[in-house]
Amino acid sequence: LPPPGVFPSFNKSTYFARIGDTLTLTGINFPTNEPVDIYFTNMGTAYPNVPSGSAVISATGTLSTSIVIPPSAGLVTLNGSLISVLGR
Repeated sequence: LPPPGVFPSFNKSTYFARIGDTLTLTGINFPTNEPVDIYFTNMGTAYPNVPSGSAVISATGTLSTSIVIPPSAGLVTLNGSLISVLGR
């Protein structure tokens, strides 16, 4: 685990991405060697039961993975407006 007071964080970069584009997620200070699930959803919509993808945190606590933005998440069509991503 990261030392006390150090929290996992995603590198933030704002840009436009569309359905079918590849999104690269990077972050630091995650628990080492742990799997994470990645969920896409429209802002304000509940997260689906099935993740859109998954990754494994490195031995140094960094996350670096690429995922294609799907056309839908669960039964909800992603509408191309704001999209939220949750790693857990």
